[in-house]
Amino acid sequence: MRKIRDLHIDFPEELIPDNVEVLIDRLDDADNRKVGRLARKEEDRGEFSYGLIKAVKEAIQQRNRLDNTTTSAKDARIDRILFTTDSDGRRKSRKWN
Repeated sequence: MRKIRDLHIDFPEELIPDNVEVLIDRLDDADNRKVGRLARKEEDRGEFSYGLIKAVKEAIQQRNRLDNTTTSAKDARIDRILFTTDSDGRRKSRKWN
């Protein structure tokens, strides 16, 4: 296991290339679904091995899960008051007249 930046990448150290920072920059996002999509694009690109891409993706997603704090009931209520959800599931600011 090797620590690069704040990620613990579970991959054999001797197989991690020197330019792994480029891969981390490309995959680093706060949304885990977007990280998965970006990882699939990287697999199609073929610049890095599938195993390394998977290990970096899982490390980023794990960090995102740990950083994601649960909202309190008070914060959730404030969000429901300030925002409304349309039929597509998108949040919009509530219009106050």
